[in-house]
Amino acid sequence: MNERTEQDPMYVGYLPLPTRHRVFLALLIPALMLALIGTATLIAAGQRDPGPAMWNASEERAWSGTLITTPYPMLIEDDGTTHLIVEMGKRGAHERSTLGPDPRAAEVHGYELRRSGRRIIELAPDADAITITGPPARAHTPNELGPGTVRGEIVDGKCFLGAMKPGDGKAHKSCAILCIQGGLPPMVAVRDDPFDPTPDEILLLLVDGSPTLSPELLELVASPVEIFGTRSRLGTLGTIDASPNDIRPLP
Repeated sequence: MNERTEQDPMYVGYLPLPTRHRVFLALLIPALMLALIGTATLIAAGQRDPGPAMWNASEERAWSGTLITTPYPMLIEDDGTTHLIVEMGKRGAHERSTLGPDPRAAEVHGYELRRSGRRIIELAPDADAITITGPPARAHTPNELGPGTVRGEIVDGKCFLGAMKPGDGKAHKSCAILCIQGGLPPMVAVRDDPFDPTPDEILLLLVDGSPTLSPELLELVASPVEIFGTRSRLGTLGTIDASPNDIRPLP
């Protein structure tokens, strides 16, 4: 039987790799790595801009102002800046024991999410994340702007304002539905172009005065919709209040 030589290209697992195979692999592996890096770069470059949403989850802050529970828990600072209030995870803040039926002065501790002028406070996990400090410093009543029609996408406010990037679109539909079912604020990203990272407005969506969506309306989340309703402003927060029949999908 002839002994194997370096010129023999046959590979045997317990013998040294033939020179021809070593040279081939030395060229192939870097080439594959470069191809993977190039493909990943092209895929990343082709993704749409998720927008300027921000979630400062590493810095706990405190805000003070007037605490309001209707139509959604929120804190309005003395200058009118309005923050919706949510819990950690996919939960609204409605069940906090410190929330009451009447506006009161309060100090709120948590983490800020913001996008295009809309702000959310994710409450710190402490029991005293909301501290009532007295009667409200001033009264805040909604400023009704009249009827109007908007087009855009129904999103869950927490993800869209920074908890997820992107926090909208078909890929985010299941997450958005779970978030809204958990009590997070449904909002409308008002825009004609579904891929525009900077919507014209971000409005709190109310259905007959409530931020709760029926199963039929939940199916419209993450889809283009047209909404006819009453526009209002509470502090810096814009809202639109519509009946279920006045929220319809667009082609």
